[in-house]
Amino acid sequence: MNELNPTYLEADFATLKQKFITILQNNETFKDYNFEGSNITMLIELLSYLSEMNTYYVNKLAKNMFIDTTDIYETASLMANLRGYYPKGYVASKLKLSVSLDVDEFSVNIPNPGDQIYIPKYFPFESGLQFDGEDINFITPRDYTFTIPLTATDTYEFEIELKQGEVEALSYTGEDVINNVIYLPFFNFDSDVPPYEEASSVVLYVNGEPWTRVDNFIDDYSNLVDDDKVYRFEYNKFQQYCIRFSTAHSVPKSTDQIRIFAIKTLGEGGNIASFTINEFENVQNIPSIQGNTFQYNDNYFIRNVTKNYGVWATRISIENRENSYGALNPETIRQIVSNSTNVLQSQYRNVTRSDYNGFLETYQDVVKANSWGENEINPYNTQEYNKVYLSVIPNRWDDSTILVDEDNWIITPGLTATINIPSEYTEIYVNKMKEYLEPKKYLNTFETFVLPELVYFILDIGIKVKRLYNFTNVKNDVEEKLKYYFRTNYRNFNEIIDFKDLHNFILDIKQVSTTNNFSNVRGIDNLVIRDIMTYTPSITADQNVIYEPNDQKLYPQYTKELMDMSNDNLLRPIKLGFNQFPVLLPEGCTYNNEE
Repeated sequence: MNELNPTYLEADFATLKQKFITILQNNETFKDYNFEGSNITMLIELLSYLSEMNTYYVNKLAKNMFIDTTDIYETASLMANLRGYYPKGYVASKLKLSVSLDVDEFSVNIPNPGDQIYIPKYFPFESGLQFDGEDINFITPRDYTFTIPLTATDTYEFEIELKQGEVEALSYTGEDVINNVIYLPFFNFDSDVPPYEEASSVVLYVNGEPWTRVDNFIDDYSNLVDDDKVYRFEYNKFQQYCIRFSTAHSVPKSTDQIRIFAIKTLGEGGNIASFTINEFENVQNIPSIQGNTFQYNDNYFIRNVTKNYGVWATRISIENRENSYGALNPETIRQIVSNSTNVLQSQYRNVTRSDYNGFLETYQDVVKANSWGENEINPYNTQEYNKVYLSVIPNRWDDSTILVDEDNWIITPGLTATINIPSEYTEIYVNKMKEYLEPKKYLNTFETFVLPELVYFILDIGIKVKRLYNFTNVKNDVEEKLKYYFRTNYRNFNEIIDFKDLHNFILDIKQVSTTNNFSNVRGIDNLVIRDIMTYTPSITADQNVIYEPNDQKLYPQYTKELMDMSNDNLLRPIKLGFNQFPVLLPEGCTYNNEE
């Protein structure tokens, strides 16, 4: 008997069949009966099948009575809704597009200094790439208006933000609203992240009037002063998109005309590398809403509003100097459980760590956040009890979030890897986050942002594969699963990296991603983590420092003396500091064939 599993899970078909036969053999009537090939065996097998199915469904029902153990998306979503959390679907990647526009002070057909230029909403750009047979395109999520500075001479350079996807125009009437819900077609729409004021991926008009998108009919509505014409965009328990209205506010009447713009996206499949987009069609047919109907008109990429003409494409150059960022696929069950727990514990004021972390992580340029108070690092400092420290991991590291310094870390002779060392928060980024936190600020708390520290991990793994499996294939899936484990969305500040957990995660065939089931992991006969190297550039310049628990409670926990890895091979759990975040360095990891 497997002691790790409860006994009722052993009620499989073969076991039940044998038990039924054993019971009958203990009976005087059937003790000498030949059960092989007899008619009664059919009845025994039927009863065994029904018993196994009943055990399975009872177990399934028991597991899905609680959100912490559920393994069905519908149940997880429904229970998260009861907690006040609404799971998100796909989120489109964003892209910074650098635009250079020719400027001439005297020409008639070239923009002059002081002219106002306009870029329309939903203008498309092709990347020339595909994902699963679909084109990866980007569009402008909102209108842009710029005034060329009077000091501009030959060129005027500026940046705009694009979203991956294509716009879909949908028409409904009030009769399509069923139980306050409009169900949208089976496309992968962009769920977006708040705030939605400037460029929501879903825009709804009722009789030509735009309504306001909110995340919560109670909390968000308190900030709306004009009217109560609001709606919520949902990814429901059936993994279908819908628009929901509330009877506590306005609901479209049966005769109302409803028009919706929604951006279809590929989620993580829509990511592209830097310098991919450098060409465009200067005139595109773009939808807009006019009164109560959709209008499709040809629009120039850039229009000179002052002189009223479209700027020639020969006067414009574009390029994306950075990778796209921020794309997400629908939340997994595990993510729904975690995120809904944060909402459940929230007091709708930033009082506890869960409040701060959960609220900050809904900000569009924050992937992970952590908060702590003065009492946690200096319990005897009674003068600063209202001080709150915050540290975040951004979607991207650049001059719009956190600046980084690059360093070439020599892993072994002849092998180097480029790592990022966070160096400075940008003032704009900090101010935006403080503005975002302001509505939930508690009394007179003083919030200060602490620069995150990246703790890089390198692993030396030995793998023995089963006879019918190829080592290279197994090694590749182990490597991909290791990267999956260290994905930013799944790791946390201040966590304990326990290599027993990591070992079990790699071997667990149920741990799969939405794009990879790591099937070759089944070919592992034995796996051992032989060595570990960690490197935190901000606190040590020596890559041979081994972190481990210590009496001084230093974070991350490590020994004071330098220890050579060849002499000390104890894999202990590593406790990270409040502002420290784990990162895998794949280039340095080694995988040995343990034949």
